[in-house]
Amino acid sequence: MPKQILIKDINLGGIADSEYQGQTNSVAVMVGLDIHSEPGVIKANQKLAKESGGTIDDLVKTVLPCSDGNTYLFGSTNGKIWKRTAAGVYSLEATAAPAAGAVGILDSREHQGYIYYTMESRLGRVAVGAPTAWAGRNDSWATFTNTDADFHPFKEVNQVLYIGDRNYVAQVDAGVFSANALDLKTPLRIKSLGKILTDLLWGTFVNIYRVATEVGRWNTWSQSYKSSDEVPEVGVNCFLATDNYNLVSAGRKGRIYYYNGEQLEDFKRIPGNWLGTNEATIHPNASCNMNGTPLFGISNISGNPAKQGIYSLAGYDRNYPKVLNLEWLISTGRYSSIDIGAVEMIGTVLLVGWKEQNTITMTIADPCVVSLTAHGLSNGDPISFATTGALPTGITAGTIYYIRSVVGEQSTNAFNLYDTAAHAIAGGATGRIITSGTQSGVHTASIFGVDCLDLTNKVSTSYFETRQIAVNRSEQTTFAGSVGYRSLPTGTSIKIYYKDNHAAAYVEAESIVDTMRKIVYTKERFPDANTIKFKVELNANGNDAPEVEVAQFDIID
Repeated sequence: MPKQILIKDINLGGIADSEYQGQTNSVAVMVGLDIHSEPGVIKANQKLAKESGGTIDDLVKTVLPCSDGNTYLFGSTNGKIWKRTAAGVYSLEATAAPAAGAVGILDSREHQGYIYYTMESRLGRVAVGAPTAWAGRNDSWATFTNTDADFHPFKEVNQVLYIGDRNYVAQVDAGVFSANALDLKTPLRIKSLGKILTDLLWGTFVNIYRVATEVGRWNTWSQSYKSSDEVPEVGVNCFLATDNYNLVSAGRKGRIYYYNGEQLEDFKRIPGNWLGTNEATIHPNASCNMNGTPLFGISNISGNPAKQGIYSLAGYDRNYPKVLNLEWLISTGRYSSIDIGAVEMIGTVLLVGWKEQNTITMTIADPCVVSLTAHGLSNGDPISFATTGALPTGITAGTIYYIRSVVGEQSTNAFNLYDTAAHAIAGGATGRIITSGTQSGVHTASIFGVDCLDLTNKVSTSYFETRQIAVNRSEQTTFAGSVGYRSLPTGTSIKIYYKDNHAAAYVEAESIVDTMRKIVYTKERFPDANTIKFKVELNANGNDAPEVEVAQFDIID
């Protein structure tokens, strides 16, 4: 009887440490799969779909569910304040105009009848209403002593709202602002805040060159903090949204630590290529807890070292190991050059604020045509441009434009630009952008959005990839493969791919569906190989998707 390699129970192994090694039952890559809702069965997740249309035109780094029944989202560079109703309708409520400093809104919290929001040098405030009247807000309600253009995190502990301000911890207590409730040593800057029991946790950052920072604990009433642990990382990014234990993202090389109450202990590393200048991060608000499952979003800094999307680090319950899973890519389906600013649960609704950057080309013509392969954008979606050289006349770097796909076969790969979302949706010549002159350099486009979990559609293509299989490097080996399924609804499919001897791309194997035995098996043996990887792909049809129990690969020779 031939030897077998079984891929099953991946909820016990998750994503492996590399394509060569990992704990038992782990796979090299896993994208878009639900592995926890029913242990032992591999399903497709519900998909993320863009919900914000053409309204959101900046990276959202804070999403605030409010007791007035609405959710508020904030532009991290343009200072815009948007409202999302319970029905998922977005509107612009206001644009911050503080008395000094940058307008970008870095964090927000509801506290004792008010919404507070932080900018570079000012703390804004508005009374919660029914609904909240943003026209009555005060964008300069309080002034920070130190100011920080990048970080002013919030955390509520013991009914007091604490705010990071470089090396100061400011606070709002019973409606009264204090600029310095606690000070840390310079040059530390508070990047993230957390909580353990009734104590405040703080994580710091100096700059991108200082590979030394600290995480500390303060009981909120002593004149000094209780403990501090020096960490050999470039900053403490985020306290992950766990329950009764603390996981911390630190540095720019994918490391996650466990905080034991006094010190950080090495816990997990996101698999990827972290050599040289390849770096990624987790923003302070890019984590939430979904039905007991901690989620967090990975954002690229440089080099795209790991797939970017929404990860989980969880198990079915306390009797299962906590494993890593890439639950979702953003709605565009891309996983590189992504910035995930905020991840938040609104009741049972998951929202994800993101920005995606891509290299594009554009014509000098009437109208201008921008080319981006499989752009996945809808008419009226906002976009902005940057360049290493010069943009054509008619396009201004940093200005928001709105897209409309061109007519014909290129509609999925090219689009025109308009001055407003309404003009882009209507089409025609009104507001359409014409370019002239010359251009140079490499042009980059930034697109923005807020995704919502779509409960009526599954992830269209979810998959897992095995680790490298090397049975005998001195002799080539032949394999055959099959996938056992529990269900294979009409219009869905299971596909099997292989990549032998470290080939650059996967090849799809011709397969046959055996409905009697409920397996999909390869029609022919795979080519003889010294090493081989397999990929199993689940293709959905609307809200129907295959459910897989096991993938089996037989070693023939």
